[in-house]
Amino acid sequence: MLADLVKKYWFDLLIVALLLGLAGACSLEHSKAEVAVAKQHGAEKASAELTQQLVTQQVQDNITAKVEASAAAAELKTETVYRNINHEVIRYVQSPATPGCALDRKWVRLYNAAAAGTAPAESSGPVHDASSPAAAAE
Repeated sequence: MLADLVKKYWFDLLIVALLLGLAGACSLEHSKAEVAVAKQHGAEKASAELTQQLVTQQVQDNITAKVEASAAAAELKTETVYRNINHEVIRYVQSPATPGCALDRKWVRLYNAAAAGTAPAESSGPVHDASSPAAAAE
């Protein structure tokens, strides 16, 4: 019975099979086209992201270069100032023309008493001389 139906409608079955095959092929091509468009869109998006990353990296590199140059200049200036100060201190200390420090005995006595937190011992003369030029300036 099935064989009779196939013999009678073999042409119709052939056309239906061809149509189903064409529909499947069209659907497959449409899917491939969608995948290709999606890949292209993804590639464009990835390319845009990479471009943005490159631009950001270049900006960061420029800023880093400026900071490094500024730091190097500051370090050189600091080293120069240090050398100058060190040179001047050594020259000043080694100079024989530098006068020694001469402190008045009364001042030393008062200073030592103040450092010890005690009252100075009574002295034979006044601690503050009112006739001195410093007292006149007060």
